[in-house]
Amino acid sequence: MKTKNIIKSINFFAFIFLTASEILLGCTSPSPFPIPKTKHTVEFKHSWSEIWEQTVYSVQNEEMSSLGVASGEVCFEGSLTNDDNYGIYCLESISGKLLWNEKVVDISCFLVSADAVYVARSGGFTGVGKFDLKEGSLIWYQPIKGSGISHLAFWNDELQVLTVPHGLLGLDITTGEIIQKYSDNDHVFLSTSTELFILQSKFTVVTRHTGKTLWATALGKTVWQAPVILKNSILVRTGWTGGRVYNINRKTGDIFWRTKDDIISNIAYSKKQQAIYLLDKDGRLLKIDINTGRQEVSMQFTPSPFILNGESVVGGYELAYDDNLNMLFVLLGDSRQMFAFQEN
Repeated sequence: MKTKNIIKSINFFAFIFLTASEILLGCTSPSPFPIPKTKHTVEFKHSWSEIWEQTVYSVQNEEMSSLGVASGEVCFEGSLTNDDNYGIYCLESISGKLLWNEKVVDISCFLVSADAVYVARSGGFTGVGKFDLKEGSLIWYQPIKGSGISHLAFWNDELQVLTVPHGLLGLDITTGEIIQKYSDNDHVFLSTSTELFILQSKFTVVTRHTGKTLWATALGKTVWQAPVILKNSILVRTGWTGGRVYNINRKTGDIFWRTKDDIISNIAYSKKQQAIYLLDKDGRLLKIDINTGRQEVSMQFTPSPFILNGESVVGGYELAYDDNLNMLFVLLGDSRQMFAFQEN
């Protein structure tokens, strides 16, 4: 036990030391972003209220959202000041007031829970750190073998970590210790007690213990964004800067419904509303009933269409919904605006 505590202490201070040393050695945060040339206004189509708005500088995350909410806080990967203070920022949801920020370089993805923020780093010092959600203090840091981390997910009392090129690991959320290795396949992004979920040319689910394919569904484009796994269905968005959203039968792989090929945001899921929220390229914020696929336009942003990466150097389009507060947070990459809206 004493040896384990020593190792944990070394890992804890290594995270802080490496962050500082990388900066001194020139491995710094992203360069300042271009000043946005556009500013969006919003027209509400249904009963919403704008609570606050501020400027946020963030990059587009290819696989996981750069925005997360929990326990009255909204956290993002980026900066408020467009300088080298790049890292994790957590704001009070209702006011937009900065609660804490931590400068962290080489962030590959992060995930917010009810009491913590989990930050994955890639490159020369690949690993995962757990920060206290309220104070921002580092609770533990776990080094991971490999060149990178592309996905984080919660399952029961585990943090599942998809590493490149070594596959899927399970970490104890309390200690950070590696307690399970699920697969050597670096396309397996989540394991349950019976299933392995695989993102390849086809979205595939196999049995965990035998490897037998339960189903494989072709979606036309590669799935980049992290899927949302529900009891009876799976929600996925294809494409990099844009694609379709599919609702897939978790048991059979059949497609319940799909959107048009113009969705540019991640999927913001609301269990309370039994709905998801999406942005399309034409500036519309859509609310879609999970069970029926019925769409309604909740808001219209102007000017439109949005500018995407490849057309210019812009950030991503990110959404997060807080069921406790009925609040939707919207990050617009071309104007660097973050909005907080409340559903009435």
